[in-house]
Order: sequence, then C-alpha cells, then structure tokens
Amino acid sequence: MEYTLKSGKTITDEEIEAMADAFESGNFPGSWSGDVVVGRPRLSNEPLDVISFKVPHSAALAIKRAAEQQGESRSSFLRKAALEKAESVLTAS
Repeated sequence: MEYTLKSGKTITDEEIEAMADAFESGNFPGSWSGDVVVGRPRLSNEPLDVISFKVPHSAALAIKRAAEQQGESRSSFLRKAALEKAESVLTAS
C-alpha cells in the first residue's frame, strides 16, 4: 500500500518497515540519538495530578469553542484559566 505524507511525498509499507527495522537496530540515518523523546512535551518536571470536574453540556461547548478560537486544546485552555484564577485569588489575599 502507498501513503501520501503531508509534504506530498509518497511512501510504501515496505519503506515504513525498512525504516522501522533501521531505527530499531540503531542504524537510522540522521541526527537521532539515544536521547530521542517521543510523545508530548512534559508540562512540568514535578509529578502531575489529574483534576476532573463536570459542567453542563452548554458550558462544555462554550469552552470548546473558546479554546478553538484561541488555537488551543480544551485541556490547555482550562489549565491556563484555572492557573490565572488561582494566581488572582492568591495575590489578592
């Protein structure tokens, strides 16, 4: 099978397998090193906690639209809003 990349280049299953084999054996060309970090960047060097809460459906939609308008994920938007509010409260006391 053939796939078209975002750049417009096409790549086959065989090419993907060859790249995977090269990477797994440590022979992948380029500037890769053992320090390659895969996944999302860390939010913090300290442990993370999950905070979960419920809102009415209409509020969830409004939050989603506002986040999209800002070009952010909903999580990022809510994280920033909560931190701004916490800082405001803590500096006022």
